[in-house]
Amino acid sequence: MSERRDVRVNEEVFGQLEAKLKAYKDSGRIPVPSVNNFLLHELPRIIEQLATSYEASTRPLGDEPFIRMWLDQGRFCTLIGCYVTLGDDGAVEILGVDIDL
Repeated sequence: MSERRDVRVNEEVFGQLEAKLKAYKDSGRIPVPSVNNFLLHELPRIIEQLATSYEASTRPLGDEPFIRMWLDQGRFCTLIGCYVTLGDDGAVEILGVDIDL
């Protein structure tokens, strides 16, 4: 069994998420989940996967040796991408989020 890591979400992620969902909502083309829906239904699963299988569930991101990408389908999103890294203490840090509805 692999170790369980702590997971932290960078404060900027919440602003990114709000801006991305607002842009989808403003387009008026598709139903858009609320930020609360994302936080309650998507984020816990993301945190669990990163906490329990960081290396297996992420891939290196191009030439950035310390940044990795977590990608998966979501309950409300067609695709969710999280930019992640390991902190000095070994905790996973979610640095950014990208979504596609």
